[in-house]
Amino acid sequence: MFLLKATQLNFQVIFQKFTIVTRSCESDNVHYLNIGKCDEWTYDGVDTWGNLRCDTTNFCSTGQFQSPVNILSSGDGSFLPRLTFTDYSRIEKMYCDNNGHGIECEFFNGYYVNDDNGETFQSAQFHLHILSEETLPRPGDVVSLHIVHLQNPSPSTSKIAISVIGILFKIGNASPLLDPIVQQLPNLQLEGNGTTIDFPGFQQYFSDLRAQNKDSYWNYPGSLTTPPCTEKIDWTVLEFQPTLSQSQFDNLLATIKVTTHSATNKTNRRPVQRKLYNVPYYPGGPRSTSHGPTPSSIALAVIVAILLVVVLVLAVLLIMKSTSSQETHSYSSVQ
Repeated sequence: MFLLKATQLNFQVIFQKFTIVTRSCESDNVHYLNIGKCDEWTYDGVDTWGNLRCDTTNFCSTGQFQSPVNILSSGDGSFLPRLTFTDYSRIEKMYCDNNGHGIECEFFNGYYVNDDNGETFQSAQFHLHILSEETLPRPGDVVSLHIVHLQNPSPSTSKIAISVIGILFKIGNASPLLDPIVQQLPNLQLEGNGTTIDFPGFQQYFSDLRAQNKDSYWNYPGSLTTPPCTEKIDWTVLEFQPTLSQSQFDNLLATIKVTTHSATNKTNRRPVQRKLYNVPYYPGGPRSTSHGPTPSSIALAVIVAILLVVVLVLAVLLIMKSTSSQETHSYSSVQ
């Protein structure tokens, strides 16, 4: 995952504007990653996002690691950790609002933990994109749910400060996870509308995935998918494809059509920015203790092989010398 040491989080306004104080890996100088606000924008003008005036660097047209992405194939993910999701059961209520670009819900209790070294990321908010932004090597994804996490301050941490978990839905049975939001959509039709929602479902969802060994995922560096398209974001897209009903989808889409202020683009989806091959993939289930040969083990094997060759050559030379001596002795006896 992306290398960036985080030492302090100064949360100002979720997703719209927050400052992350980071400490460089190369020095003790403190740097600031400021995810700021831009001039008003719409999904009609995605191609012009790079021209927006923002109160921080605008990466929308100049960034090299922009999201969303099209994942075309999977690569080796043996180095990736199995993720543990904890404390989401403490999320009983959350405040959801229509921010003019979609539905966003704020919460602060959930965590997910890197099993290998205990690094912890705390949930900050989640939001929905209709239609799905990420593209996977499978059909049917129609809704993206992005859970934004911030890394807890820790002097020993060596990973990035922002991580997004992506869950992609297809049409099927109704979603218990999304139903609390769908039921409150009449109260979220206009920009600025907000309401408190009972939302107890995340912990059970993540626990079920892990228990059933369905916690496989892809991991890659990317960006935010809205202006200013800030980069150095760690993306984890879960492979498991949950469902929502056609009715739930229709209600979400109807709300987004009103929300986005767009004349033609009636969704809040940014088009794919990159095509990715061999994306690191964790296959789910307990992590294997065998990760293939390491450079040190390969070097040791080479040394052993060379020593065996040397011993074999010496043995052959000794045999040849011994045979030669015997032949000379026999010749002398005949004379």
